[in-house]
Amino acid sequence: THLQPTISMKDEIRPESTARIKVSEKNGRKMSYTLAIVDDGLLDLTHFQTPQPWNTFYAKEALGIQTWDLYDDVLGAYSGSLDHLLSVGGGAGAIVGNGPKANRFPPMVRFLGPFEVPAGGSKTHKVDIPSYIGSVRVMVVARDEESYGNAHKTVKVKKPLMVLATMPRVLGPGETFSLPVDVFAMEKHIKNVKVTIESNDIFINEDATSKSIEFTQEGDEIVDFKLRTKEKIGIGKVKIKAVCGNEVATQEIEIDVRPSNPYTFEMQEFQLDGGKSESAEVLFDGLTGSQEALVSVSTVPQMNLEKRLKYLVHYPHGCVEQTTSAVFPQLYLTVLEELTKEQKQVITHNVKAGIERLQLFQTYEGGFAYWPGQSSASEWGTNYAGHFLLEAEHLGYKLPPGLKDRWIAYQKDRAAEWSGFRMGQGEHLTQAYRLYLLALAGSPDVGAMNRLKEYDGLSTTASWRLATAYGKIGQLETAREMTKSLTTYVPVFTELTGTFGSEVRDRAIILEAQTSLKQNEGAMESMKYLAQKMRSDEWLSTQETAYSLIAIGRFSKVNPNSAQSTFSLTVDGKAQTANIGKKLVNFTIAERKGKRSLVLKNTGGSSLFVTVTTKKIPKVGKEKDKQSKLKATISYEDMDGKRIDPTKIKQGTEFYAIVRLRNITSMNYHEMALNQIFPSGWEVYNSRMFGGQTSGAQVDYQDIRDDRVLTYYSLKAHGMTSVKVRLHATYKGKFYLPGIYTEAMYDHSIHAQRKGQWVEVI
Repeated sequence: THLQPTISMKDEIRPESTARIKVSEKNGRKMSYTLAIVDDGLLDLTHFQTPQPWNTFYAKEALGIQTWDLYDDVLGAYSGSLDHLLSVGGGAGAIVGNGPKANRFPPMVRFLGPFEVPAGGSKTHKVDIPSYIGSVRVMVVARDEESYGNAHKTVKVKKPLMVLATMPRVLGPGETFSLPVDVFAMEKHIKNVKVTIESNDIFINEDATSKSIEFTQEGDEIVDFKLRTKEKIGIGKVKIKAVCGNEVATQEIEIDVRPSNPYTFEMQEFQLDGGKSESAEVLFDGLTGSQEALVSVSTVPQMNLEKRLKYLVHYPHGCVEQTTSAVFPQLYLTVLEELTKEQKQVITHNVKAGIERLQLFQTYEGGFAYWPGQSSASEWGTNYAGHFLLEAEHLGYKLPPGLKDRWIAYQKDRAAEWSGFRMGQGEHLTQAYRLYLLALAGSPDVGAMNRLKEYDGLSTTASWRLATAYGKIGQLETAREMTKSLTTYVPVFTELTGTFGSEVRDRAIILEAQTSLKQNEGAMESMKYLAQKMRSDEWLSTQETAYSLIAIGRFSKVNPNSAQSTFSLTVDGKAQTANIGKKLVNFTIAERKGKRSLVLKNTGGSSLFVTVTTKKIPKVGKEKDKQSKLKATISYEDMDGKRIDPTKIKQGTEFYAIVRLRNITSMNYHEMALNQIFPSGWEVYNSRMFGGQTSGAQVDYQDIRDDRVLTYYSLKAHGMTSVKVRLHATYKGKFYLPGIYTEAMYDHSIHAQRKGQWVEVI
């Protein structure tokens, strides 16, 4: 039962060459096999052993139990439920990300096969080796009927002349940095080496693109090249080439040049009657690669869809509420605007990614925590995330096995044990929402619904939400009776935690209820109110934005607009036309430096509403110090606690950035966020990887990334806390240190900002 594969190849191979690998069986037996060549460093991360199938198939069994697969006999009986459980294909479509990313560290991984070797035979494979330095493990895993075996060989990958260049994890626009290139002379005949660099249009060379090194013995030397990023964003590419006679070594590096500032939106609004026209201009004066103008046209007043949706998608914080808010409204975009095939694919990708990410929040009980990894569930977050999952499944998206069933079980338990005794209106709304979702999922708890209906002091919003639950189970008379005397008035309020409620969010819940219960006249008034809020420049939280988009999307699906017209857009003298129907139609104006002239003309009879939105990232240095109801200061200290000047730091220095936060009001603050982006030349020391703890007694959660740290905290009335981040000055150059920004995620009036500055690593 044992096979003995053999691997015949050189003990040392060269990068950027073709390796020949001969595979055979020691005793001349036939076999089928797979061949893998993997970087030893990657294998060491998980202590990966070459697979030996024999150990699995011939493992000792505790009991002599035999099993039979009856899958084919029972599948038909359960096909109704299994159709929703099983998902065909892989999960590559659910990878989270916004557009292409630089492939900084391409792995040395090759997997080939399966192949077959006849009895007494062998097979030779040719494998291309990339620009890689180190060692690889060549692995063969083989079988023949009931026989199994494996073999592996460690092979060095080197050549007489090699280069290794290092760059920061990311870069920002307008930054200058030193690119160190380590040149290795591995044999005595390597003497005079010429090193050159080439880069794409993201970079400008600040000194010579070619330098020489003279070796007197085996070893390595470092040569520096000075580069500067242009005022644009994108993927930077650098190619390094070292030449000595016939020996050539190359290395290619990709790096993300990311913006330091968030997107800004500038809007112009027009109402065009039949036959009327207007002129407009858009100005592209931001970072190259970040700019775009959108002309949106519809027969009904618009709601700033582009700006509001971009705000949700690009919001940097990833709690369960904001993760859900980013993807939930996208389920209804096809109702609100005309979408291209590419846009529909992006939406599908985003929704799948949202479903995958929500698995990280689910607790062992079945609810959803506020942050990934927490053990206790957020009751409102559990409702909100479950609502999205139900709607996504209804539209044809496949949910991971067990995700919904565990959520339903949790909701049933919470609904049954809820008493309402000494609970506030937020808890009443949470229970009403929970009961509505159980009805939507086909598992209503009518007893709990009846108990809540009889509860004194139920808020207007909770009553509307509970009425939709009765409507969903077919008790329309009860629903009508409950809403007969209800108003749509909601007092102005803001919740920093709990249900994250506000007047706007609650009005959106009421619109959703009115739409569900077919109360069209009242729903139209609610829709106009929310559309006006969305159109305005008023700041809206993620909860307000998402719920408004969801409610308006549902209303538009049930009450489509019947008006028709035609529209002409002329950009710099070039015209394009479109028919405008029940959905929003968008025209994209590509980025081009400077001003672009537009002519907007209604060539039909019905009135048209036109919005010109310019999206861009402003150039650095425009921030200002500001604060409202919160104070924030930042200082920098070395490892001994001595203050240092961040504008000039010596390469290799380890130090701390310390942000001190103070609540200057008598109100408790919850769900606060601190956003710190660090210069490209500084590296963040992730203390959690080395057993360290987050500083600050009131810090709830911390998200540590390549170039930034997002910290979430709470502050008691007149309370103080500090956030301490350990840093390392790694790369020489001049970099931009963006200003810190902290805010209450659900109340924009509570915020503080410190402006950015240029810093150097010397």
